[in-house]
Amino acid sequence: MGKIPECPDELPRLGNAVTRFLASGLLRLSGWEIKGELPNRRQLVVAMAPHTSNWDFALAMLVMLSIGVKASWLAKDTIFRWPVKSLLLALGGVPVNRSAPEGLLQQLARWYEQNERMVIGITPEGTRSKTEKWKSGFLRLAKKVDVPVLLAGLDYKSKTFVLGELYYPGDDTENDMKEIRQYFKRFTGKYPHLA
Repeated sequence: MGKIPECPDELPRLGNAVTRFLASGLLRLSGWEIKGELPNRRQLVVAMAPHTSNWDFALAMLVMLSIGVKASWLAKDTIFRWPVKSLLLALGGVPVNRSAPEGLLQQLARWYEQNERMVIGITPEGTRSKTEKWKSGFLRLAKKVDVPVLLAGLDYKSKTFVLGELYYPGDDTENDMKEIRQYFKRFTGKYPHLA
């Protein structure tokens, strides 16, 4: 396994030397490696694909803890209850109220406005099931808060988590989605028939 990337100074931090050691040890034991680097930016939107299994979340958490970067992730606000609420929040969980009148995009944009250093990881498929249409909310969010999208791929075939290129959304969301889907075709999910 290669060297674990460093967490750049500008990004929000999570954990300490002990959590980085333990998480990177678990990655090594499972045969996974991380390729690429995180950009030294205060704010990012991360699009992670393919998303075909609950194991994707566990893997992403190990990667996050190995690097020591705090990347937030979205979950229904109803799961943020005692006794797990504090743990979920500490690990970057963002409770989302889907029935809020202002909508999810506004909620997330407000998070970026309120946090000088903010990284949110989103799975464009929006589900672990097979879907032909990916959700473009991550692109609209990146455009609204004026930050790039880091493309992060999970490749179960080579057991590699790839911190890929930065993508800057344009004015044509449909074309952006085509380009991003094309980029992620190189990766094999845990259950390829669902990708």
